[in-house]
Amino acid sequence: MVTGDAEILPCVGAPLHLQVTPYLGAVPENIPRYPAPEELYPVFSRYRYLPKDARLEMQPVQKAVNMGVVESVAKVLGALQALHAQYRILPETTSPLTALRARSAVLFASPWYSQSASVLLGKIPWTAASTRKFSGW
Repeated sequence: MVTGDAEILPCVGAPLHLQVTPYLGAVPENIPRYPAPEELYPVFSRYRYLPKDARLEMQPVQKAVNMGVVESVAKVLGALQALHAQYRILPETTSPLTALRARSAVLFASPWYSQSASVLLGKIPWTAASTRKFSGW
């Protein structure tokens, strides 16, 4: 997988979340905003400071990477650096399977939130990552 002139593509997937914040600010027109339900106010203020008159809003995001994925990416990048390999980290949302074809890549994702992982794991006879078959997409 690693050669002197190859560029490895660590590709990081992230589940879709609703970000809850009183500081949403300007959001592009094509990204929806939702008012947070009243039930979230006590939950939010338990973990974050919430000014008295603040209004919570929600926005869909795919930027929150699980800590286990962060640790795995760090280990793989350490190995690639030790091997003096060239690499470029990409989010899965901008690197579909067709972009990874015929390239050396490492996909950090789960079938429950990644179509790429679901397709790839569906084509192999076994996996150490999951014991349940994903039937989505």
